[in-house]
Amino acid sequence: MRIKAVLRDNQILGMEPGSKDRIVATAMKNLDRIVSQSSILKVMGLKQDARATMLEALKDKDIHIWLANEAQQDIIYLSKEDLPDDFEIAGYKWQ
Repeated sequence: MRIKAVLRDNQILGMEPGSKDRIVATAMKNLDRIVSQSSILKVMGLKQDARATMLEALKDKDIHIWLANEAQQDIIYLSKEDLPDDFEIAGYKWQ
């Protein structure tokens, strides 16, 4: 499993840090990518202990959220679809 860099753009970075709009925009930009939880939280403008804030902002969105720990690193996978059959992730589906 390869952990990818968190995608961001000037529009996302121009939004208010920690705002629901920035959290959702970052999540949508990183769909179907395995990314570091700490990196995605940083791009969202959240502190490292604010995972609950991210989950709360995304709870009404039509996306699946998987949280896992791989090689001593917390990772997250966001998708509009279920996991592919050949996808292995040692974690749990939060939503």
